[in-house]
Amino acid sequence: MNQPYWPVLIVRALPALVIATVITFSADHSVILGLVLFGIFAASTGIIVAVGGVRTAHPRLVTTLSLIHGVVGVVAGVVSILLVLLASSVSIGMLIFILSAHAAVTGFVELYAGLSTRGVFAASRDWVFLGGITALFALALLFIPLELRDPVKGQHGIEGYLTAPVVAVGLLGAYCAIIAVYLVIAGLSLKWAPTSSAANAAERVE
Repeated sequence: MNQPYWPVLIVRALPALVIATVITFSADHSVILGLVLFGIFAASTGIIVAVGGVRTAHPRLVTTLSLIHGVVGVVAGVVSILLVLLASSVSIGMLIFILSAHAAVTGFVELYAGLSTRGVFAASRDWVFLGGITALFALALLFIPLELRDPVKGQHGIEGYLTAPVVAVGLLGAYCAIIAVYLVIAGLSLKWAPTSSAANAAERVE
């Protein structure tokens, strides 16, 4: 296929935007909600990246890395949903493990894809940013104390607790919000790039 790559970035922003919106307006930041939303995000993003990698024009290396990224996303998403449906109980450790493992692998794959195609593919700078922010997300998750339970006072003086699930799900929402905005900007920038720059997006068969 010889289709442009910018639609992949725009479509990829949609699940991230949906997840960020749901988390922002939800009072429930439980482990179960985190696993369900992450499962939807990871699986849908994986499918979009894999299909985009096969159907659009770019270096062959990116096709392989896109498929790896896609498979990891779908597997992580399915595992998350199965944990909710089949496990007798789910813990914050499970949530942090699957979130951080997925982010570490896909972040590395995307960062490598971007660095490997610099000067060859127009979207390489976007992959570098996305890979970098995803790797930082993985690191941030690992610093969450599993036993965290700090009392906090919210609006109207209502008291509550800041717990590890609240922080982990909140970080997932923030991460999704950041990449959703970036993906839309990156996709439109690639679409409206001058012809000379857009030409870099063409596949170079070696």
